Amino acid sequence: MPMISVNEERRTHWAILNGWRKLWREAVRAAATHMALPGDAWGDPRRAGRERVRIEAELRFAPPRRDRDVANYHATTKPIIDGLVSWGLIPNDTPAHLDGPHLRFGPDLAPMSQAIAGLVTLTITDLGRARP
Repeated sequence: MPMISVNEERRTHWAILNGWRKLWREAVRAAATHMALPGDAWGDPRRAGRERVRIEAELRFAPPRRDRDVANYHATTKPIIDGLVSWGLIPNDTPAHLDGPHLRFGPDLAPMSQAIAGLVTLTITDLGRARP
């Protein structure tokens, strides 16, 4: 699934965008399941979510790397955050429960990985109680 920039979001048909967003949400759910993140949406009280978290997203691209604006990639991180909310990691994505997402670019992917257009790595930090 592609990394969606704000520019691509403006140029792409809404139905295609919805498909990409759905793929991101499903990928997040699969990763959350695999990593046993707290907040399993199946209602297991031993896996309760968090009240407030900080999310940092590192975006990496295959070379050659052209000039990119990190703020343009909030269009990619929004469905990722939505997937974490639907998983139950946090109640919702308002500032009371979410600090971020904070985006940054990481190093280019290895040249051998050109079959991969990009990679998103999340760092999730538990911040404790929800902000009033």
